[in-house]
Amino acid sequence: MGAKVSKACGALSGREGPSDDCGERRHSQPGTAALHHAATVPVAGAGRRQESLEWLNDLVATLWPKVDLAVQKIVQEQVTPQLQASMPGPLKGTHFKKFTLGTVTPRLGPIELVKREDGLKLVLGVDYQSDVDIEIAAVVASIGIKSIALKGQLMIHLGPLIEESPVVGGMTAYFVDPPDLSLKFTGIGQVAQFPGIAGMIRGQISAAISNAVVLPNVVAVPLGTPEQGVDLARLKKPTPLAVLRATALRGKELAALDWNVMSKATSDPYVVISVANDKFQSSTIKANCNPEWTADNTHDFVVFDSDQHVWIEVFDEDKMSSSDFIGKAPKLKASSAKERQGLRSLQLSNPDKPEQNCGTLEMDFQWLSLLPFAPAEATGCVVSVEVRSLTLGPLGGKGNAGVESAAVKLTLCGQEKCTPVTAPPAPAPSSHSVAETLMEVAKRCKARGLDQDAIAEISGLPKEDLEKALEAGDASALASRELPIHTAFYFSVPRTELEAQELAISAADKEEKVFATATLKLAELVAGKAQHLDKLQLAGGGQLDTDIEISIFSLSPQK
Repeated sequence: MGAKVSKACGALSGREGPSDDCGERRHSQPGTAALHHAATVPVAGAGRRQESLEWLNDLVATLWPKVDLAVQKIVQEQVTPQLQASMPGPLKGTHFKKFTLGTVTPRLGPIELVKREDGLKLVLGVDYQSDVDIEIAAVVASIGIKSIALKGQLMIHLGPLIEESPVVGGMTAYFVDPPDLSLKFTGIGQVAQFPGIAGMIRGQISAAISNAVVLPNVVAVPLGTPEQGVDLARLKKPTPLAVLRATALRGKELAALDWNVMSKATSDPYVVISVANDKFQSSTIKANCNPEWTADNTHDFVVFDSDQHVWIEVFDEDKMSSSDFIGKAPKLKASSAKERQGLRSLQLSNPDKPEQNCGTLEMDFQWLSLLPFAPAEATGCVVSVEVRSLTLGPLGGKGNAGVESAAVKLTLCGQEKCTPVTAPPAPAPSSHSVAETLMEVAKRCKARGLDQDAIAEISGLPKEDLEKALEAGDASALASRELPIHTAFYFSVPRTELEAQELAISAADKEEKVFATATLKLAELVAGKAQHLDKLQLAGGGQLDTDIEISIFSLSPQK
């Protein structure tokens, strides 16, 4: 596969199409025809061509059984614990009894080529209409999912480009926007006494997709070597383009969804704004179809790709049930705010009720640059947290007994972000032999009559870990286990709150049980005293090694 990609990219040449507003260029010649056997399909619009991808669809069909097994692992290790945590008490034991993606594979295409300064980007359509076989055991009954429909645009970034084989240094795949997802359930009537369970299941599946492949989360595959300048950690950390500041100002003549006996109908509106997997909800204005929001109903969204969109919806809050949908604004490219900053009046619509007048929403947008932190000049701040690794102690070690995989959770300014649950990679032959050697030395020392205090002193191993290892007779019990996480997060922080805020960091097992924590005062970060975190405190005493890099950026209007 790497050879095919390299050959295809080496063949890409020709005139460049018009540049978009973030320096990308759509290729005006059918360069992607080099991607083996793709039939060219011309489309309207200067500088754009699309390709059909029957060869790639055939390849996906061949790989599908392996993909099915990989997704099953994600469901077991990530989706199930999150689903159980979100369920009400009687349903905490909910789990996936059966999970298979079925035999119908996604259809891929058309494809569009975009030339970037740091390589090439393929914009690939994905349409998945499945025949899944999923059974969810919900304690009181079982629920089935008989079909999943998923549709979206998958981006494949090819880069960096290097001047030797394999030409393409790495491949990174991601969705710029959460893909559209719909599920068809069976047996849902059996749990009708628990309203909202279908929405919880749908929400957790959507969250799992976002946490895996929606920006800034990516799937990265290095094709070159570190000696050629290809760094997996850098591939998994997309570089921000800018920050989009979105502010809800006012609504006009919003649809009235709350009926009153003694007065005219009204609504309790609030606004939900989303960019990729980041979401902001405004305050609620009570009983007002012409609401005006205060200046603090604003949020800074980090933008990583020029094709990302802003999704804006307005809801009527209902304390007794789920909120009612008032309307949504037209799809808006985040990068368009660079050229059209300022006030915008957006017409709202309801696709299910096209005849309904949903009203208008006024928003303010600003396109901001991320710069090295300068307190006097900052109009806002973004805190970047790069979680590189977490090193668990020996499997039976103090404070993390039985922990085989873990995730790192971050909380700042009411925003929560979590890395995927990660397990240690299989040990390399060299590290395995070192552990085996240590075990043999410990066994021989014990056979010579040395007590465990002496063996611990000679080997340098903690006495309690040595005791467990000798009892188990397993070299792996002696070894620390590094989890290579390589995930970056970005938090927007108001400048006025920066010195008062704290970053909470915790490590949790796959059942979401926290076993290690740390807290960082951002005032120390502002003063330049804390930029790297290398220890977490274990709940039972002691420390775990970690590698977490923390940076702070000022936001400034882009000229």
